[in-house]
Amino acid sequence: MIIQPEVEDAGGRRWPLDEVLGHGFAVLGYDVDPAGHFTDADRAYLRSLGARFVEVGPRGRDACAPAADDTVRVIDPEGTLRRWLGRHAGSVLLLRPDRYVAAVLSRADAHEGIDWLRRWIPVPRADPARGGVAHRGAARVRGPVTR
Repeated sequence: MIIQPEVEDAGGRRWPLDEVLGHGFAVLGYDVDPAGHFTDADRAYLRSLGARFVEVGPRGRDACAPAADDTVRVIDPEGTLRRWLGRHAGSVLLLRPDRYVAAVLSRADAHEGIDWLRRWIPVPRADPARGGVAHRGAARVRGPVTR
């Protein structure tokens, strides 16, 4: 399970990391844009699950600098998350909605990791009653999501 340090937004306001991650799946990178690890198709699949892409950086980095697509950028003001990640720096974490780490993916194995996830969680079907938007509840785990 991921730790829950406070992170800081571009305005200097502190938030619990869990609030920044949102309620669904999340893809977290430390000082690396997590969206950049994946192909367009992999990003589309992750977004179909409602995944939020979050980049956390060290103090001194500009949280306002542009990020890819809709990646949320925040600062790790105390370095707590950096220390916790340790040897996984440069990788991205795929986080389940319950905040357990489903996978730690390097750029080299990111596509393989998403293929593995697709076997467990198929693409949610669009719900015409919701204007064609996939129903978040459609993405159900059919087995263990640990690697």
